[in-house]
Parts: sequence; structure tokens; C-alpha cells
Amino acid sequence: MNDAANTSDRTTAAAPLGVRRIWLVLGTLAVVLVVGALVATIISGTSAGRAHKIYEYTVPPGTVAGIERGEKIYIFPSHLDVRVGDQLVIHNDDTRVVEVGPYTVDRNALLTQTFTQPGTIVGICTIHPSGRVTINVRA
Repeated sequence: MNDAANTSDRTTAAAPLGVRRIWLVLGTLAVVLVVGALVATIISGTSAGRAHKIYEYTVPPGTVAGIERGEKIYIFPSHLDVRVGDQLVIHNDDTRVVEVGPYTVDRNALLTQTFTQPGTIVGICTIHPSGRVTINVRA
């Protein structure tokens, strides 16, 4: 009879420990899920629910010469709206240097510009027939 009483006591004493273990596992799982979500957000480059965009343009060989001859070649827009964190990428495959606002891209070179502050960029654009560019960077 004492053995039965001892078994009953052990079962009763072990129940709270089992419940604590379950809560410990559930709490650990919750922490792992939250940390995983934060890491995924950082890795994906999202900010306030919006992924940063990449605006990519390629300047083919002969573009600048064609524009100088009066050809209407539209590789880059005269007006571009971007947000802070977005990126501008220009591949210049032409044999001539190109200018887009304050950015100069050497022949057969690559420009990568990440916008870090809001504002308006206005300047010369040698890869648009108008010869001008306006880039609006919004927060």
C-alpha cells in the first residue's frame, strides 16, 4: 500500500514539472519564431512593409552617338520617382561616358547608387533625348 501511495505522490509531483516543460518548449518556440521573422525582414530588405526596388538600365553600344545624331532613344526616363533605400543601377555598354544627373558612368562600366536621403536630383542626362533628368527621392 505504501508503494501505491508513493507512486501517486510521484505522479502528482511530476505533473507540475511536465507542465513547466511544455511552457518552456512553447516559450522557446515563440522566441525562435519572432527572431526568425525579424531576421527574414532584415534579409529581405523590407522597411515598413515595402521592399526596396532596384531601377536597372543598360546603355547599349552606340547610344550616345545616336542621340547626338538626333535619334529618339529612350533608355532612361527624364523623370524618375524613387524612395529612400531604392537603388539605381546603370550598365554602360557604350564606348562613351554617360551622365545621369550627378552620376557619371564610364564606358563599359557599372554604376550602383543607393538613395539614402529624400530630395530632388536635377541634372544633365546624356542618355535621354531631352538631355535632362529629375530624380525625386521620397522618404
